[in-house]
Amino acid sequence: MIDNAGGIQRQLPDTSNDAAASKEMNALDAKSLDIEANQKVLLASRRGQVTATACITNTVQAGQVFVPMHYSVANDLAFPAFDPYSRQPPYKECAVSVTPL
Repeated sequence: MIDNAGGIQRQLPDTSNDAAASKEMNALDAKSLDIEANQKVLLASRRGQVTATACITNTVQAGQVFVPMHYSVANDLAFPAFDPYSRQPPYKECAVSVTPL
């Protein structure tokens, strides 16, 4: 039997060029930070910082940003630990600041 989680049937982003990494943010947050669509921004956490391109959307809640975990730069922001049982890394959340460049 094959466990197909869907990756075979759908297109995943090309992560060979992490310079193309994007981050999605809510339009209200973008406006309050003077960030425009496709503008370069600096995301910084306690563990690192990355430069990304802003994608303005209303699908992300205000107060949150989304960086696809398929980009290795997401690892630079999150805590480098693994669940002891599943070995899944906690790439899903961390506090960041967003600064327009």
